[in-house]
Amino acid sequence: MLINSRPSSPPYKLNIVIPVKQLNKAKQRLSSRYTPYQRQTLADSLLRNTLSFFQEYCPHWHRLVVTESPEAMALADQYGATTLYRRDQDGLNSALSIASQWSLDHGFSHQLIVPTDIGHWVVDEVKALLDSIDTLAQQHPRRACAVLAQAHDGGTNALLMSPPTALTPQFGPNSAWHHQQQATARQMAFKSLYLTSLSQDLDTPEDFTQIHWHQWPHQPQWLSQQQPSVMQEQRYG
Repeated sequence: MLINSRPSSPPYKLNIVIPVKQLNKAKQRLSSRYTPYQRQTLADSLLRNTLSFFQEYCPHWHRLVVTESPEAMALADQYGATTLYRRDQDGLNSALSIASQWSLDHGFSHQLIVPTDIGHWVVDEVKALLDSIDTLAQQHPRRACAVLAQAHDGGTNALLMSPPTALTPQFGPNSAWHHQQQATARQMAFKSLYLTSLSQDLDTPEDFTQIHWHQWPHQPQWLSQQQPSVMQEQRYG
């Protein structure tokens, strides 16, 4: 089932922005449990999971991977995405601000920023984001609009904006609140959603107890072998 937008006027043109760190430097918060090799393969599998989802269900939308990782660039090409080179040392929000301007310069009316650390992508949750911004645009036709999906820890796990530069990215601790405050200050139409799967990102060892393993198509082999112990944590932790 493809996710279809309901074009408004002017025509709906969406860019999906996917920021990616160097894969061998990703998931540092998991270093207490997993080796560097395991963290790198986990980052690789999560990126594949994200790219394959949007390629399958949103092939009509442009995907932009923002990274300096050669491996991530190769995967982006494999899954039909464009790449934008940005260095990790510049910081996530700086890279996303550049990507937002890129989206605007290339004629996109909407931009959706998504992470790669979601274990289970759900079509209906992505549709909920799009339906919400469509509703906001209809209710407030002269205002910039934004919809975000909250992370379970107060962060932002998806940020949909129209125009793409409507908000300055403020990803980090309590970013859902910061984005909402910024939207209020700019008198934007804004909505915050709590979506079950999109709320569960994989940043800490504890996050792994929330994953529905059978719904993660690209998990690395070493992780699948650890599922019994993780499932035991789910039951008795």
